[in-house]
Amino acid sequence: MKRVLTFLSDFGSNSPYPAAVKAVAAHITDARFVDITHEIRAHDIQEGAFVLWCVARYYPAGTVHCAVVDPGVGTQRRGLILTSGEQYFVGPDNGLLSAAAQSLGNPYACEITNSPYVRSAMSSTFHGRDVFAPAAAHLANGVPLQEIGFPITDWTRPEYDFQGGRFLKEARELQGRVIYLDRFGNAITNIPAKLVEKHMSFDQELLLRRHGQEVPVRLRRSYGFALHRELCLVFDSHDLLEIAVREGNAQETLGLQLGERVTLRLA
Repeated sequence: MKRVLTFLSDFGSNSPYPAAVKAVAAHITDARFVDITHEIRAHDIQEGAFVLWCVARYYPAGTVHCAVVDPGVGTQRRGLILTSGEQYFVGPDNGLLSAAAQSLGNPYACEITNSPYVRSAMSSTFHGRDVFAPAAAHLANGVPLQEIGFPITDWTRPEYDFQGGRFLKEARELQGRVIYLDRFGNAITNIPAKLVEKHMSFDQELLLRRHGQEVPVRLRRSYGFALHRELCLVFDSHDLLEIAVREGNAQETLGLQLGERVTLRLA
């Protein structure tokens, strides 16, 4: 079976940049190309890290992920390869790759240093095409990691709290934050489903506190168990608590913002 080579970036699907990245890779490998997304918000490393963290676990052994959200391109920031759980992650050393790689195991890291595996004509503003795509393609062809880079241990590991929500027993409330807003206007929080299940049940009413006001909301098994246009809570496909409106838009209804603190109190 052919290896899978994925691509993730903030380039925008309508720009020429994703095509250029894949064109370079296609000269090197016949791996199966998969676009995760090119619609990460511009320069938003944490959003890119979250999306990669969400999907990496579903890819087969041997998959190579080429991920580029790189506001530091052209500076001294390093090019990085992480390998973990029999997968490879290629991109800038800025925290973009860390959460996904760590979710699969204990990553082994290399800085991309060997020039034969990157383009000789290198732009100072497009390392996705000139460094990361060729390095990823060579990995997909089976080139050993140690031939492309030099082992390092001081790679960037941000403290992302994608599952960092908590329950305060005395206050009888869940606390977390909005970590992702999807195209439906659903607000995904960092409150794990398993934490919610310990303290509340489906159809139970809670109070969502924002800006000094409390809004009643119920935990539903899925969107279809809520009334039309009902504000509700569901467990998303990554086992995180999500604020939603059935056939509506929770982001617009509540004015939710990325990074906003969320408090849910038992009614």
